Amino acid sequence: KQSGIRVHCFDGNLQGDSALEEILKTNNFDFVGISGMITSFDYQRRIAKLVKQNSRDTIVATGGGLFSSVAFPGKVIPI
Repeated sequence: KQSGIRVHCFDGNLQGDSALEEILKTNNFDFVGISGMITSFDYQRRIAKLVKQNSRDTIVATGGGLFSSVAFPGKVIPI
């Protein structure tokens, strides 16, 4: 907060897709980070697409347990 960086946390299990869509429409994010296990890969990809639909310039990164489980570490997976 002191450096002027705003952070917004979203929990898809608690808030749902409609809340995410509203958050994305009413905020202009420079960066969106997504975390989850490999079992949530399809959901994470869908979120990344939603982010890009609302702002093509937003950088999207995903990590956590997802990429420690992927067979090709260090590779870029297109959304």
